[in-house]
Amino acid sequence: MNNIRTARNRTMALAGIAQASWLVRDVANNGRAPADDLEATLGWLFTFDADSVSEALGGLAPVRLGLELVRDQLNRPEDPNFTRYVISLIHHANTLLKRPDLLEQVRIGLEANKERLNHFPILHPNLLAGLADTYSNTISTLKPRIMVRGDPNHLADPKMASKVRALLLAGVRAGVLWQQCGGNRLSLLISRRSLMDNARALVSEIG
Repeated sequence: MNNIRTARNRTMALAGIAQASWLVRDVANNGRAPADDLEATLGWLFTFDADSVSEALGGLAPVRLGLELVRDQLNRPEDPNFTRYVISLIHHANTLLKRPDLLEQVRIGLEANKERLNHFPILHPNLLAGLADTYSNTISTLKPRIMVRGDPNHLADPKMASKVRALLLAGVRAGVLWQQCGGNRLSLLISRRSLMDNARALVSEIG
C-alpha cells in the first residue's frame, strides 16, 4: 500500500480494532451481536492484497460502529475489558508481523476459509468454526494469550466460542493495518484527541 501512514488511515484501522473488540465483548457477555456488524467485521478477513486501508475494510460504512467507539470510548471506555481487548489485539498484531512463518499460516487458513464462502454465508457455523481453527492454530499460540471474559454459559457454547475467535482474528487483521499505518501503543496516548476528532469527522462523512 502506498502513502498509508496518514491520520485518516490510522483512525480507520483503530476503528477496526475497536469494532472487533466491542463485538467480542457483546458475544461474550450477551451471546449475540448485530448481524450486520458481524458480517462487515468478518468480511475484512477475505480482502487479500488490498491497495488501501479503505479497500481492506470495505470503506467507511463497515467500520461505522468502530469509528463511533473511537469517538466516544477512547477517552473514557465504559468497559475495561474493551480496552484490554484493544491493547491485546494491537500487541498480537505487532508480534505477528515479526513472525512471517505464522503470518503465512494465517493467510493459508484464510484462503481455505474463503473457499467455504462459495458454499456457506459468512456467519454459518461451519465457516465460523473454520476461522476459529485458524485463530487457534496461529494467533492463539502467541503469548500472552488473549483472555476473553464474559458469561460462562456463552463462552462454553462452541458456536459462541467460534464466533469470538473469528472476531479476534478480524481484530488482529485490523491491528496489522494499524501497525502498517504507523500506529503503536504510544499513539493511543499521545494522539488520542486527534484520533477522536478524526473519528468524529469520518462518522460525519458517512452521513
